[in-house]
Amino acid sequence: MRTSITIPMIALLLACFQCLRAEQKTDSITLETTTFRLVFDSRGKPKSLLRLSDNQELLDLSDPGKGFYLYGMDLQSAEPAEIPLSTMKLEDGNRLILQNNFSRLTFRINIQPAYLAFYLERVEGVPTQNLLILRFELNVVRHIGLHPLDYMTYRRNSFGSTDGIQFEEKPPAKTLTRRVSWQWLWDRHPDNPLGGFALQCPRTEREYDQTLLQIWVNEPSLPKPAIQQPWTLETAQKWLEGWIRFNTDVRTITINGENLDELKEMVDFAVQEQLNEVKLFTHTWRGGFWPRSQHHLLPNPNLFPAGEKDFKAFCDYVYGKGLRLRLHTLSMCISNIDKYWVKTPQGPDPRLAHWVRGTLVDPVDKNADLIRFRPEPGSALPVMGQRRRIGSVAYHSFFAIQVFAIGKEFVRVEEFRNTDRDIWELKLSRRGLFTSEQTSHEPGENVTGYLRPYNQVFTADNNSTLIRELAKEFGEFCNTCHITTIDLDGLEVHGQHGYGCAKFGYLLYQYLDHYTASDSSSGAAMPFHMEYWFKAATRNVRPVVTMPLVLERSGRRATNPYEVHVKIARFVAEQRAVVGGIRKPEPMFDLTPAMLRNHGLSQRFLEQLHLWRKIAGTMSDEQRRTIAAGYHPIILKDLNLNMGNHKETDIIWEPRKTDDGLYLRPLSLLTRPGIDRGWTTGQE
Repeated sequence: MRTSITIPMIALLLACFQCLRAEQKTDSITLETTTFRLVFDSRGKPKSLLRLSDNQELLDLSDPGKGFYLYGMDLQSAEPAEIPLSTMKLEDGNRLILQNNFSRLTFRINIQPAYLAFYLERVEGVPTQNLLILRFELNVVRHIGLHPLDYMTYRRNSFGSTDGIQFEEKPPAKTLTRRVSWQWLWDRHPDNPLGGFALQCPRTEREYDQTLLQIWVNEPSLPKPAIQQPWTLETAQKWLEGWIRFNTDVRTITINGENLDELKEMVDFAVQEQLNEVKLFTHTWRGGFWPRSQHHLLPNPNLFPAGEKDFKAFCDYVYGKGLRLRLHTLSMCISNIDKYWVKTPQGPDPRLAHWVRGTLVDPVDKNADLIRFRPEPGSALPVMGQRRRIGSVAYHSFFAIQVFAIGKEFVRVEEFRNTDRDIWELKLSRRGLFTSEQTSHEPGENVTGYLRPYNQVFTADNNSTLIRELAKEFGEFCNTCHITTIDLDGLEVHGQHGYGCAKFGYLLYQYLDHYTASDSSSGAAMPFHMEYWFKAATRNVRPVVTMPLVLERSGRRATNPYEVHVKIARFVAEQRAVVGGIRKPEPMFDLTPAMLRNHGLSQRFLEQLHLWRKIAGTMSDEQRRTIAAGYHPIILKDLNLNMGNHKETDIIWEPRKTDDGLYLRPLSLLTRPGIDRGWTTGQE
């Protein structure tokens, strides 16, 4: 049945859009939607944020926040410095101009019935050398929604997640500071957007999601799945509902085997044990943690002798059994001998991530261990900082900068000399890296110094077309092979620029044509995996807890009948976790047919796993609180360290089944006071 729009409905829609306005008066600028009104004073400072449905002022009027301002460092005092944008004006009804002396920022405003979108369009008088960032900040007494519209805008905690927003009847106990930042305003590039955000002021969780859905549909800067139909509100709503159903109850087992038949045996085992997802780690499907072959998507020849054909057939086998397939990856980093981008007839692809380029000054013979080259103007030896970007020529310390290419030959640098001069000297420790030919070189040959994550691989320059090519290649690979959960371990390999990780996730999402879930090295979904932004998703797609199983080896006893319950009980009680599958609790986390056969209690563990799954779905809040109360943070007194993420307990909760039903039996094992510690879960 086709839906028709009646005359009254058209009138209602027209009335809604007539309520949208942008207006400037002598002392204020007003931006009004049908649901809220945002007012700035003439200096651009927030004056009011009124929710119209209940006439609720959302700002803390005693301290409403700073609005838009520039933020940097006072080099004289070595203290943070804020630079206010002291004038705001409205132009053409949809342009906000903020300026201060010679600095001028222009925003395009999109006023919609339930939200405002701000896009930074022009930046004048803010040199990149000043390392300034831009912020927008509000102090609110009720919850609001702030959503980055692309990877150049950052909101604390993650790119677009719900940020812990709760919609209670009572207001927050204290004023909340809500902020979005243009963290990389100083690192802007013509191939990247300048950044933007959307603001909404919902009353309820449902209203939050409905407005966010409109933002996702209306704003072209947000990524959409690669489906072959128009991205309308109706399509997006159905997609989100389907995605939530698809990801609500995921029970995973990580598998391995000596051959393809054993892999299929583990798939059949997953079906038998009512699991619905199998996971392949990189060392299984690709044959190593880091890519070592000629291409990062080439399957492991020991398990898939016919290469891509065998791997695709295995993926079809998993899919045909009604299972999901989860794949661990290293975020499309590039092998040292990759035939497409490293070992090409023309030499290394110029789009690989690098930190310096130049040309050779003197001839270099085949056995020379010292070269002189002239770097491009403005080049400098970078500062390598642990977890901090302390300037425009600085990188995280997990990047290595010692590998260079002279023409087609790769070399390793032992010492950098004269880097304060026009001509640098490089003392070499090795020639002919990565099976490249050790040869002589003539003056004028190209010299390139690379950024190599963990000194293991190459990666794409974030501001080149290569990063999009990699995202497209991997997205299409996931589509072809029915990959439903994408583990982007090592997402930090794109950390050449602060926005690189978010950019890769943003690009990858646009090439996925089916429901997917994701994980990353931070433990969160990949940036701009849009479905995770919604409250309905965070409420229904709960964390998953697994049961450990490991064989005895040097330094580690086999999993015993008690420790298997420690983590499950805690996560079910504290996080309402889904009881998933079974896995080895240490890298590389996979189980094989031999491990299941050789652990004498594996069948018992599986039976108890099924009991936990049934019990977890029926526990009351009071029962969860009782169990959670027995867990407490590990405190290492000698180190003054509170390991709050790893908790210990003196009580083991064991599931039991009787004629009367299911119950949890508390067990307390004998301990020696002051000697024995409680039960806990470890970490890889």
